[in-house]
Amino acid sequence: MLREQGRDLHAEFLRLLPERPRPIRIQRWSARRVGLLLLVVPLAALLALGFQQLPAGLAAVSFKVVRTRPDRDPPHGLAAAIKAA
Repeated sequence: MLREQGRDLHAEFLRLLPERPRPIRIQRWSARRVGLLLLVVPLAALLALGFQQLPAGLAAVSFKVVRTRPDRDPPHGLAAAIKAA
């Protein structure tokens, strides 16, 4: 309906504002952005290669669930069982 009348609603709202908003800057490639890219990509590649070189035991962390019996084991029994594992 508004388009049929030829009204520019956006322009009408802008006229109602006390001051026009600053235009939103479009992201463009800058020297800073290129420099960060050149720094991050090799570091990510080194990190990925480093994880591939780790032994299987170090790459994955596993937890062993130890069940204790409160009526038999002292409160520190669980901690001792975890250290033994």
